[in-house]
Order: sequence, then C-alpha cells, then structure tokens
Amino acid sequence: MATSNTKLTKEQKQKLNALKMACPEIQFFYFPNEFATVAIQEEFPNSKMVKVSISYCSLDEQKYRAKVGEYHAINKMVYSGEFIKVPRPHGRNLEVLAENFAYVA
Repeated sequence: MATSNTKLTKEQKQKLNALKMACPEIQFFYFPNEFATVAIQEEFPNSKMVKVSISYCSLDEQKYRAKVGEYHAINKMVYSGEFIKVPRPHGRNLEVLAENFAYVA
C-alpha cells in the first residue's frame, strides 16, 4: 500500500490564513486519533444553530496534520457549502459536539 504525506503548499497556507482572518468565528477541533478536524461556526451570533464541516485524513496518510485538516474543513464550509446545520447543544459545549462528529466515520 502506498503512503501519502500531504502538506499544504505556500498558496494553500496563505489562503488558510486569509480565511481564518476573514472568519474568526469559525472554531476548529482536532482529533488526531480519529484523523479528523472539525470546523464549527454559529449561524449568527447567539444562534441556536451551528454549521459543522469535517475533514478526515486519507487512510494512507503517514501523519495527522492539523493545518491540512483546517484547510479542507474551512474550504468546505466557506466555498463549497459542504456543511450541515445542527442545533447547538445545551450548555453550548461545542467540543462535545465536534467530538461526536469526529467519531462518526
């Protein structure tokens, strides 16, 4: 089986930094044991709904890279519309919500 060692290009790093600056309300949660990065954004301030986008590493990746996960998760949310809307959990604990999504696959 071939192994992959995906890293961001210089252009991808610049795009990620620009998106993170433009969308500071997007929070990232990292699950290296599950090879997942979850991005969560409130629909609007104090909303009862949040948007969730997930990026999983390929099964042949050599190493979990958080920045690669951030890049794909934020692009899915901002550009391709690959997110779902779910009710914000009671107590507003987004990390528990992110963890639930990370363990789904």
